Amino acid sequence: MRRSPVSWIAGPGCLAMALLLSACDLGAVAPSSSPSSPTAPEATETEPPAPASPVLTQAVWNEPSNEVIASGLVDGTLDASADCVFEFGLDGRTVTRETVPEPGPSSLDCGSAYVQVDELGPGTWSVRLGYGGTYSNEEKVEVPG
Repeated sequence: MRRSPVSWIAGPGCLAMALLLSACDLGAVAPSSSPSSPTAPEATETEPPAPASPVLTQAVWNEPSNEVIASGLVDGTLDASADCVFEFGLDGRTVTRETVPEPGPSSLDCGSAYVQVDELGPGTWSVRLGYGGTYSNEEKVEVPG
């Protein structure tokens, strides 16, 4: 019986495959001489801390004392050398008050700033809190005449 050319090639290939598969018997696998180390977790990038975020918590006219009272705090990355700066602005005129922040559990407390009516004058004043070059949103306060 005459063999086809394909059987000449396939025969030895099948034999080689059978030998390889028999070596894969689970009982024939020898244990590794070195214990495998657990895969190290991938390095995770730490997010940079949030920038300082001043928050004006109050800006009100206090009739009994004839003054504007402003209060605030700072969240985020804190700069130990920075002070809180309350700015009161009207028609290009600015009055400032600086306070030394007190550390709290999760933020800095800027305390309160007080400005008498004779220093401000009547009008609708814009008030904002600054810290380390960053400012809060402005609030408007009406100072009576």
